[in-house]
Formats: sequence, structure tokens, C-alpha cells
Amino acid sequence: MASRGGRVQPLVLAAGSGSRFGSDGRKLTAEVAGVPLIGHLLAALDRCAKSAMLDQPLVIVRPEARDLMALARTHRCRLITVASDGLSSSLRAGVSASAEAPAWMMLLADQPFSTVAHWRRLIACWQEGADAAFSDGGEGPQPPAIFDRSLKPQLLALSGDRGAAQLIGRLAEPPTVVTFRPGLWMRDVDTKGDLEQVSAEIRARRRGRSRGPAGAKEKGPGSAGSAP
Repeated sequence: MASRGGRVQPLVLAAGSGSRFGSDGRKLTAEVAGVPLIGHLLAALDRCAKSAMLDQPLVIVRPEARDLMALARTHRCRLITVASDGLSSSLRAGVSASAEAPAWMMLLADQPFSTVAHWRRLIACWQEGADAAFSDGGEGPQPPAIFDRSLKPQLLALSGDRGAAQLIGRLAEPPTVVTFRPGLWMRDVDTKGDLEQVSAEIRARRRGRSRGPAGAKEKGPGSAGSAP
């Protein structure tokens, strides 16, 4: 099979209500390591802006999420709004708004620590012929995931809150599963307890780096060179 080409369209699903996070539901702008939670992911995408790998990110938000819209604009993202907080609704909206894309990469806004190194491996699978590729850190297939344009009818037919997980049982062939070592990239933040745990893990990593060899420099969560 000939190698596929073209810029993959990132879809950042950020329209969740965040009800488990607390009464205000503002988890995506809550700070982790001095940066809004979603900001880690948007900054990593921003660093890909001049590459031939990814197209301009498309962030799917609720109409009332003005703080998220403003943050996404500072990172040069496109925006669309959806009234529902279901993953399927967001994914359908993103695919519809970028219908000519050669492929879509699904990213969850509350799973903000995947990196360019991570995405590169998923994109390589698509370029080599995989119609769908999911990530796996030891807990089974999960986002980030990539979908070829041939799957557009299936993506547009999704319903409910299970999102692209529904696709696994509908595909003619099992999806490619890319294995990554467990790490922050797997963590999704649903509650304030999750936020505290992730923040503590990042602080511990930073303390460990500060005790490393003199002159050693390591990039942190969401940075372009960090490991997933």
C-alpha cells in the first residue's frame, strides 16, 4: 500500500460539562503546574504549527465556555461550539467541520499530557495504512486515537457518550493498538482529587530532576520533546 500523506486534523474535545469536578465545572481552566489544564495540550499542539504533521487544531467547546474559547484563540486554534457534552456529539461536530481532512486525531482536553512524540507514532501507523490506531498504556485501547477519512461515515454515525470506543466493535478489522509506557499521558482529570494527584506527580518529577546530574535538562509534561 502506498504511504498516506497530508496534515492530520487534531480534534480537541473540550465540551464536557465537568460536573464531577465540582459545582462550577471549570476543570479545564484549573491550573496544573502553573498552567490551565487544557493549556498543556494546546501548547504542545502550538509547537506543531509549523510542521507538516498536523493541521491547525480544532477545539470543540460549549457555547458558554468563553474562557476556554479565549485560551484556545491564544494558541491559534479554530473553534466550534456544540450544545451537548457527549463525546460522540463533539467528535461528529469536529469531523463535520473538517470533512476534507485526510485523517483525524482525537484528543481529550482532560487528558492533556500526551506529546508530539506520542502523536508521531500514531500518525506513522496511519501513514503506513492503519485506518484506526489507539493508544495503550496497559489498560486497553484509549485516546489519543487517529482515524482515516475512510471511517468518516462511522464517525458521523456515533451516538451517546462512549465516543470513538464504539468504533472498535464496528470496524471491519481490529484497530492498530500502539503500546506506550504508562505515564502522565494516560491520566484524565475528572475530579479535584484527580487534579491534586496529577499536580503532586508533576511536583515529584520536578524535584527528581532538580537532584539529577549537573547540567541535565529534561522537558516537562506536554513539552515537545518529552516522552509520553
